[in-house]
Amino acid sequence: MNIRIFAIAAAIASIGAAAQADGLKVPVGALNSPDQARSFDQRLDAAAQQFCAGRYGPAALDEMATCKQAIRDEAVAQLTPAQQQAYAAARRPATALASNDR
Repeated sequence: MNIRIFAIAAAIASIGAAAQADGLKVPVGALNSPDQARSFDQRLDAAAQQFCAGRYGPAALDEMATCKQAIRDEAVAQLTPAQQQAYAAARRPATALASNDR
């Protein structure tokens, strides 16, 4: 499954840039394990970097960060509820439980 991100234009335009919703295509894949979630994050980050770098210069750090966050938010919003739950669970850090053994 791929997600297509089109609604970025409004988010980017809101930070004062002329923007187009060219659309990004990001493969989702399974999101049930930390490795799978990390893989999705890497694909999403690469797509966001490419999209945003084409619109802002290297000195526009705030705009780049806002653009990348808008893309991430849009992508996660397009996941199904089951995918969102699996993704959130897979991204949670492992919890070590304390014991009474001293």
